[in-house]
Amino acid sequence: MAEPAKPKSELARLDLRIGLRARSGDVNTVRAVAEITDLSPSVRIREYSVTVSVPAACLTFESAKYPSEIQTDTPGRRRFRHTEKDCSGVQIQPGDGFQVFSLDLGIDQLKMVGTHLAGDFEGTLTDKIVADAVVDGELLHVERSVAEVFQGVSAP
Repeated sequence: MAEPAKPKSELARLDLRIGLRARSGDVNTVRAVAEITDLSPSVRIREYSVTVSVPAACLTFESAKYPSEIQTDTPGRRRFRHTEKDCSGVQIQPGDGFQVFSLDLGIDQLKMVGTHLAGDFEGTLTDKIVADAVVDGELLHVERSVAEVFQGVSAP
């Protein structure tokens, strides 16, 4: 078994994990969660921002506007950003993890032939969910494939 990769930063780690699995009507959803963990034994993380980029096709309500959504120059993707200011100035304590961002995603809607939601299901599975962070000046990056995120989620 391969050993886990060592973090590139001694200060923090950025994780993109799978949270709650649920349903929104006929669509199975998965919560994508971006979390920063303070790896330092003594330094608090005071400044951070996390930008998450997802395939637009994974949003079950493509027309919805989210308070943290930012402009993107990449067609077919939507981007969201949270900073410590959005999180009421929360500082991340040594050894603690802090969920900075979460978003519910779905792909079942892409199989709804004959509706405005129908789309490229297989192509979307090959796409990625990407999180980039700046933590006290250090750049962190993590990504997961859509197929990996939705593994084991059955279609309706």
